[in-house]
Amino acid sequence: MIFPPEERGKAIGLYGAVSGLGLIAGQMIGGMLIHWNAWGLGWRSVFLINIPIGLLAVLLIIPLIPEMRSKGEKGMDWIGAILLTCSMILLTYPLVTGRESGWPLWVYISFAGSLLLFFIFLFQEKGLNRSKQTPLIPVEIFKERSFRSGIFTILAYQIGNGGFFLIVSLTLQDGLSLSAMDSALAFSPIGGAFFMACLIAPKWSRRNNEAVLKWGAFILTMGYIAVLAVTYSSGEQIHWGQLVVPFLLLGLGQGLVGAPLMGTILSGVRSNFAGSASGILSTFMQIANVFGVALIGTVYFSSITLQEKRNPSPSWIESHLTSFNWSLLCSLSLAIVTFILIFYLHGRVRHNKALHPVKMAD
Repeated sequence: MIFPPEERGKAIGLYGAVSGLGLIAGQMIGGMLIHWNAWGLGWRSVFLINIPIGLLAVLLIIPLIPEMRSKGEKGMDWIGAILLTCSMILLTYPLVTGRESGWPLWVYISFAGSLLLFFIFLFQEKGLNRSKQTPLIPVEIFKERSFRSGIFTILAYQIGNGGFFLIVSLTLQDGLSLSAMDSALAFSPIGGAFFMACLIAPKWSRRNNEAVLKWGAFILTMGYIAVLAVTYSSGEQIHWGQLVVPFLLLGLGQGLVGAPLMGTILSGVRSNFAGSASGILSTFMQIANVFGVALIGTVYFSSITLQEKRNPSPSWIESHLTSFNWSLLCSLSLAIVTFILIFYLHGRVRHNKALHPVKMAD
């Protein structure tokens, strides 16, 4: 681990704060690029920002990462990496494109293929472990209940967030007809509150990590309820300025949960699993984002289609707001699940620390 145990909470908090700042900057820069329409690329121009930032990140990261070598030579588990990558592609691609294609047969074949490759991957990893070789993922880590609880907590939290950001963008631009720049400004309260929460969460976590996560999940839930109350009560007369306070609550809740959550999960993992656990959690966070876009996005578009079938000429704003409210209920439900799982997670972490008091990753 690059950071010593006493610095990891601060490092994770700063990482979350920078992510919040990136949320604000990304929305605004993306809005400006679309507004300028560089080279007539339209929405595709937002991907231009990744080129200079990606190159700069590569140049900056090289001197920052110390050279770390393990004792003895450990070969890369290329077979495991290929199997897992193919399994994830077969799972995520049809989730994103299946609805637009009408859920044809190939989608379900792809899901079955993903499941098959994943089981082959597990067989491969267990075989390497038995032969004392280095697997891509030590499957024994999933035997620890605290880690399994942490994965479910991250999935619930991140699926709700990923889907929420999608449906808010669609509603602001398609439903309320805001420009890309105005939509980016509407997002800024979430990013600003998230940034501030990530800065203060590590300090609060050192005093009472459990309370920070629980309060964060509670505030996140209240934020979703506040957004739902505004959109439902205002109807077609809604203005995006009415969402500023609910968005501040959401950003605050997301920051208070997101910043210390991974550190809490890792604190219940034995030190020999710390590196693998961190990588697995990061992977599940990315998968959860895809699930959020696919699942909650499907609810959103299916609701619009259903309304069009019932009423061939519905009000444009009303149609999008109704779909938004139904989709928002999904994110709200997942926030409640996150709140409940956090209680269970802390219990499992305490239990695991009691079983292995000198072997924790901290």
